[in-house]
Amino acid sequence: MQGTSHFRGLAHIAIQTKDLDASIEFYRKHLDFALAYRTTVAVEGGPEGFFPVQYALVERGSCVLELLQPADTGMVKPGQEGIVSHFALDVDDLDAVVAKLKEKGLLERNAAPDAFPDLLKGCRSISVTGPSGERVELFESRR
Repeated sequence: MQGTSHFRGLAHIAIQTKDLDASIEFYRKHLDFALAYRTTVAVEGGPEGFFPVQYALVERGSCVLELLQPADTGMVKPGQEGIVSHFALDVDDLDAVVAKLKEKGLLERNAAPDAFPDLLKGCRSISVTGPSGERVELFESRR
């Protein structure tokens, strides 16, 4: 199909959480995101236990995370991988980010990034776990 595309790029990544305040605090305090929007959404006839859902958007650059706390927080299953296993944040100085996260106790003192010299002209990454069990990869590349 030829012609103009109506797709502009990624809108957001959705993360379900048992504690919206803890998730907002984690992304703001530790990963430099800003709270852009917060509300409660009620939808008639939606999935049982999901609505009313507490809803927030946090942003850093072009990365937008949609944080969702369902009415029944038992719906959130931390640590279970689905089709999407993680999301990655692009960083420009991985060593500085790792040092900062070690100071905050989010990474163990001996944690070190994995290096992939043959991937994307050389890249390194390390992962941290968010408050709802989501895996956040911190990714630095030379591409």
